[in-house]
Amino acid sequence: RRWRVERHNWPPVVALHLGLGIASAVLDATLDTGLAWLVPALPAQAAPFRFFAELFINLGSYVVIVALVHAGDYYALYRARREEAAALRSRLAVAQLDVLRAQLQPHFLFNTLNLIAELVHEDPEATDRMVIQLGLLLRRSMESWSAQEVPLRRELEFVEAYLEIMQVRLRDRL
Repeated sequence: RRWRVERHNWPPVVALHLGLGIASAVLDATLDTGLAWLVPALPAQAAPFRFFAELFINLGSYVVIVALVHAGDYYALYRARREEAAALRSRLAVAQLDVLRAQLQPHFLFNTLNLIAELVHEDPEATDRMVIQLGLLLRRSMESWSAQEVPLRRELEFVEAYLEIMQVRLRDRL
């Protein structure tokens, strides 16, 4: 784990692991071959053959152990990143909802609806324009909520709808 193989450092770390693997395999094979005479039940094999057989088994074991440790570490890292991505998606959804709330501004919406209710009898054409512009404003708000980027043309349509509503609401004061 101290010498983890990663994208930016793999050549020297692989060389280091290869050296450590060979050194430990040679040491273990030397000890096993040298001490084989102490265990009379072991078959009598030629020392060089026994040495190389032990060397390859030990080197293979080292590679498997390093690979398993790396696989476990990378799986834990993968899970942590996946959980972090899920948390970020959740925070993004909350932020998008906050943006939508800010765009709608309930005070503006309620005032506009009250004005529509007042104008419905006095000026039906202005009421009709306000309802259309309010619908357009709400539609643009929903579209911009789901998109990462909004074209300038859409943003200008949003502002124009807002200004037309404010023009009817404020009349000469705007």
